Amino acid sequence: MCIRKELLILLVTIIVLTPAAASGTEWVWFFKSSDANDNYGAPGGYIGTTNSDVDGYQSTRDKYLDLAMISGMAAYGVRHVNGEDSWTGPTGYYRQDLRAPLSSSKTWRKFYVWAMSGFSASQIKLAWTPGMNGSYMPSPTITYTLKMVSNAGVPGAPSVGTTWTLNPSSGGYILLPTVIAPEGSGGYELEFSASLPEPGSLAALIPGLCGISLHRMLRRRK
Repeated sequence: MCIRKELLILLVTIIVLTPAAASGTEWVWFFKSSDANDNYGAPGGYIGTTNSDVDGYQSTRDKYLDLAMISGMAAYGVRHVNGEDSWTGPTGYYRQDLRAPLSSSKTWRKFYVWAMSGFSASQIKLAWTPGMNGSYMPSPTITYTLKMVSNAGVPGAPSVGTTWTLNPSSGGYILLPTVIAPEGSGGYELEFSASLPEPGSLAALIPGLCGISLHRMLRRRK
């Protein structure tokens, strides 16, 4: 009976650990820029992966940010150039960029945050919320980070290399000194990354657990 109990515990442990090594295929974050009081912000959008999306351009899924419509607003957008990295959509900034599920890690580069002319607040707020109406919730087995690639030389801005880790179960935000620019490339450049745990780190646990369980079972049989 004791041996059966040990085997059951081992089996349950392996079952619990195995999903952590698998990819979280469907998850999204909603991003939006505004002033510190959540006003004067351009439309936000989702970044993430789903089973129905691909890494290239999708006219019905990737949302283009029309700069002519956001005068005086804070904005964020992922920049794509037609013909680069197999991108077939228009060149510009995308407030929504959904991609195919990750196998190990994936990075959304050229993630820009800035304010258009006429924005008068002293700070830009970049906020994020997990999921989409309760669905596509970020997996706790994936690490989500934002990294400052270029701070545009703005006094008081976070230093290059500053990294923020997003909590999969709650929203968050950062406040940045305002930078006014006609488009995103004149503002803050960040990277958003999603990374699965190293398979080896989880796989290494299983033999150890097997050894411990086997040792206990042999001791009980003596």
